[in-house]
Amino acid sequence: MSSRRWVNIALTTAAVAGTGYLGYSYLYPSKSADASGEMFRAWVRLDRNTKELRSFPLLSHQSVQSLLTSHVKSSSRVLPSGKKWSWNIAQVSSNDPCEDTHNEMVIARDEEASKGGKNKGELLFFAVMDGHAGPWTSQLLRNTLLPTAALELNALIQGLPSPLAPAKSNFLDISPLLPAAFRSDGSAQPRLVEQALKRTYITLDGSITAAALRLLEVPREQRPDIIAPFLRPALSGSCALLTVLDTQHEQVHVALVGDCRAVAGYWNDGEKRWICEVLTEDQTAKATKEIERLKKEHPGEEDNVARNGRVLGGLEPSRAFGDARYKWTKEQQERINRELIQPPDVLVTPPAFQTPPYVTADPVVTHRPFHIPLPSKSANPVAKGKGPTAQLRFLILATDGLWDELTPMEAVTIASTHLAHTHADTFPLSNDPPVLGNAGVDGKGPGAHQEDKPAKAWVYDERDTPAVCLIRNALGGTPDKVRRMLSMRPPHSRRERDDMTVSVVWWEEPKAEELAKAKL
Repeated sequence: MSSRRWVNIALTTAAVAGTGYLGYSYLYPSKSADASGEMFRAWVRLDRNTKELRSFPLLSHQSVQSLLTSHVKSSSRVLPSGKKWSWNIAQVSSNDPCEDTHNEMVIARDEEASKGGKNKGELLFFAVMDGHAGPWTSQLLRNTLLPTAALELNALIQGLPSPLAPAKSNFLDISPLLPAAFRSDGSAQPRLVEQALKRTYITLDGSITAAALRLLEVPREQRPDIIAPFLRPALSGSCALLTVLDTQHEQVHVALVGDCRAVAGYWNDGEKRWICEVLTEDQTAKATKEIERLKKEHPGEEDNVARNGRVLGGLEPSRAFGDARYKWTKEQQERINRELIQPPDVLVTPPAFQTPPYVTADPVVTHRPFHIPLPSKSANPVAKGKGPTAQLRFLILATDGLWDELTPMEAVTIASTHLAHTHADTFPLSNDPPVLGNAGVDGKGPGAHQEDKPAKAWVYDERDTPAVCLIRNALGGTPDKVRRMLSMRPPHSRRERDDMTVSVVWWEEPKAEELAKAKL
């Protein structure tokens, strides 16, 4: 089936499902509207108890397409290890400025660190950051998270001490004195990679929250005139999801603080079916594991530490960078108010605040092999490593704006269908819905999503990249729904949708000439 025919069928099927959004209604064209000549109405919340019906210009279809694609970034690289890896990132904002950021990096192992250059492999880094209370923490992480993680993992690969570990902890470590041939590659051990990624997160967050406190140690007359760059990354906050693909050891490592998600599509070739594997656990004050952790760390505060699905009733993520008012002591916050913050601005300490820190940047780190075992249908036991497996083919990394609207199973359905039709020669197509492997931990709370929708319920536009396709469907799918959702602009749009940043990463077999060129 041609891509044009495929798109038309999908659009027709999805349109039949309905186009209405509760709270919206069309008005007749008005001269005050934008180029589309139309207006629409939407309820706007003025405060907690008051809503008002207002009119907004309806964007033209061209303007909507521009919003969907203006921040698209795509790249492909045939790696010497033999696969063609591609990644596509798209972003649609709801806040102004957008509080989401992302970053990507590919690093090849050097000859010395990879057994004489045999199967050198690469490290592919992908990160999405979801800021809150401003963009400053996420913007700082965009520039620092991947380089810091790469520095840590490079030392691990070369069998050298961590550059982030305290100097005294490496006092008796003689590895720097040994020739490279006598040092072991620690990246082959997931436990050591986990420790390296944890050090990355904790050290970075410590630097962010300590920057403002260091200003207090400087005499007033010697302090810089502009202190906002030191304060803002600590006072705002950010969730952060970092994924590292190790092509030499065929492992994917994921580190997370907050409620971004990483979801993998594994292909079961025997059954010609996709497996949805959720690689992360949401860390919010609605997630049972996080609630139990907070109560254990703050005995005597069980009634307040996770109240109404939020830490101390205020912050939804239970792990995050920044958010220093949940980490600094009350005395430190009072001093910062006196000495560093000018009225009318003020640093407000959360209510029921007793034993900080309440929020941590210590990430939950998980890993998966590129091939995961499948349950054997045979009555005879299968030798370890000899049974059927499913193969990793793509990853979806996204901030919670996407996951507010789509389940992991729905995202795998949309991404796999899109990739199968846009890369028909190299990407498998399944006629059956995916099956759920690991479900992760959903921190959205009960009733956040209805039953998963089938593939035919989604819209596939031939103009879309994989990431844009996911965002389009999260916004409603059909042209009318997407148009209305994107016509609601800041600050009112935040009541309808969050910033969305989506990164889709996949591999396929390269052409012979591509592979030959990559090995030069």
